[in-house]
Amino acid sequence: MNETTAPEPEPEPETAIDPARAEHMAWVKERALEYADQHDTASAMSSLIQDLGQRPDTADSIGIVTDLMMPLAMMGDFERPGELRKFIEGFS
Repeated sequence: MNETTAPEPEPEPETAIDPARAEHMAWVKERALEYADQHDTASAMSSLIQDLGQRPDTADSIGIVTDLMMPLAMMGDFERPGELRKFIEGFS
């Protein structure tokens, strides 16, 4: 008797989105956007740093805040209406 086994499932691609990570990122953005809507750039950045650091799979994104967002804020880029919201919504 020649038994065959079911083929191994294909591994998920590296680009697959972890639902728990996606849910956490949505929550992180929602909290930061609350500050953005109050025109409070410093608190939005602080919120992002704190909340991104809560999970190992989002902690690497803190560098985006410190290396990119902070200089943009210092140059006044987020003083234009909607720019801070647009930046936060673009996070992934």
